Amino acid sequence: MSADGAPPREIPQAADQAGAADRCEALLQHTLDAVRPALSWQHGVPTAGQALPGHGMPDDAARWYVSRNRNVLTVISPVRRGALFGVVERHWRRSGHTISLRHRPGRPGRCHHAVDRTAG
Repeated sequence: MSADGAPPREIPQAADQAGAADRCEALLQHTLDAVRPALSWQHGVPTAGQALPGHGMPDDAARWYVSRNRNVLTVISPVRRGALFGVVERHWRRSGHTISLRHRPGRPGRCHHAVDRTAG
């Protein structure tokens, strides 16, 4: 972590799962710290494993993954949710991340957000 509490700027390509999990935790905490007023939250269920070949992986290679999440307990009105998402998106972009969004069919109201560091 840097002196300002931000997650590390460079993430090694061949990272171990424990290191990847630590970076996920740092990203989530740094994101929550950027939201004012502060949100009430709890840890979600962490996951880790191996994505098998043929499941969106290039060159049919298997890849390890880790997943960390936070459950926001603060009640946020539908009118204010867009503002919260805007705060988070601007924070991630200022931190040098690119953002992609994929809707998960059959899971209304749930999407997968991928946050990646941009090169540089």
